[in-house]
Amino acid sequence: MDAQKLQTLLDAKYAGEELAAGDECLYLYLPRDAAKKVLNTNFLEKKLDITATMWKLSVVKHLAERERNEWI
Repeated sequence: MDAQKLQTLLDAKYAGEELAAGDECLYLYLPRDAAKKVLNTNFLEKKLDITATMWKLSVVKHLAERERNEWI
């Protein structure tokens, strides 16, 4: 992923929506009351020239718990 393109997106303001970068993923905060969300997979794919998948935090937590239980 192009670091300069990512930094441009991280520096931008998105009306209550937030974007943060992790080591291997991007984190989004999208308030429930946002009428039209700017930060979505289509937007990020076009701006960063990547393929993106978006999961809710509850799904990620569920998958992590399931993975942890399989190793026990």
